[in-house]
Amino acid sequence: MKGVTFAKSALTIFALVAASILVIGCPAPSAVLSSLSGSPYTAGTGPWGVGPDPKGRFLFVTNNASTTVSGYTVSSSDGSLTALSGSPFTVGTGPAGIAEDPTGSFLYVANYGDGTVSAYTVGSSGALTAIAGSPYAAGPYPIGVTVDPTGKFLYVVSHAVASGGTVFAFTITAGTGALTAVAGSPFTAGTAPQCVATDPAGKYLYVANYGSGNVSGYTIDPSTGVLTAMSASPFAAGVTPQDLVFDPSGAYLYVTNVNANHVSAYAVDSTGALTALASSPFVTGAGPWGATRDSTGKFLLVANSASKNVSVFSITASTGALVAITGSPFTAGAGPLGIAAVGGFVYVANQNDNTVSAYKLNSSSGSLREVGPSIGVDP
Repeated sequence: MKGVTFAKSALTIFALVAASILVIGCPAPSAVLSSLSGSPYTAGTGPWGVGPDPKGRFLFVTNNASTTVSGYTVSSSDGSLTALSGSPFTVGTGPAGIAEDPTGSFLYVANYGDGTVSAYTVGSSGALTAIAGSPYAAGPYPIGVTVDPTGKFLYVVSHAVASGGTVFAFTITAGTGALTAVAGSPFTAGTAPQCVATDPAGKYLYVANYGSGNVSGYTIDPSTGVLTAMSASPFAAGVTPQDLVFDPSGAYLYVTNVNANHVSAYAVDSTGALTALASSPFVTGAGPWGATRDSTGKFLLVANSASKNVSVFSITASTGALVAITGSPFTAGAGPLGIAAVGGFVYVANQNDNTVSAYKLNSSSGSLREVGPSIGVDP
């Protein structure tokens, strides 16, 4: 894959693609990226996943090569980051995917290297405290993780190739955040799944299968969390699909295809089935990896790991089609991978130069402007 080197070691497979973070913010209704003084910020060793707090208070970053999670407070005024007291926090081996529950009370990390999921409570100051019973088995090679919109279920994809990809499903105990395996878990997925996401309503779950070049779709039992494969699943994607992002309505799904250098776009029908848009796919930079939409849902942003930039598209609400904004792509650090929006800002992890860049997203044009003073991620 361009810009990304897969190693045999579970610890290094993701440390090669995400060691810096960009902060992109969104003031008024526009979308343009431009640099401000102070960014990029110094990052730790192999930062990979970027986990935004649903309340916009904190940002958490998995450091794949140093088995830690860095935590920061997010300035609501300028998007700058300040390291939390006690950060970085120790997790399992080779942390990759990261997700919080909808209330911002619990944080979960997929540890690729040791086949577990670490679970934490998030304190009022952002400090992480391990939940009793953590970590939980979810292997081999757990990588992507998501919490459904109700906060009742956690889903983790196992990147296993030889034994076949799977989805591990857990119920989340209200009040404690502890995990219990769902009956029938794990569920079959495609080859080498990378990322997992639910639709905004929490009715359906989708998995990007990096190795088999498709997307698995499931219905979610709202009472038990059990997954049932859709009759038409899997759905064809591009070469090496990686990340999945919905528009706010759940009518459209976007999937980055790393080695194809584009994004596939789908319409989602009432059964959850996917149909590729007539205008799909949409060209990105080289090695599109992580993707996110801004807080308004007007723009889709894609971190291009090989071309060291971020593509920004406006989302056509009526059709789901993507239109590259003027000035896109915007310069990033080396090997940008994870990308996430927090309020009016977007954060991108640049792995190959171990930096964190912060950008403010113009809510009218979509352009990006880099912001904030330098900080350390994981000394």
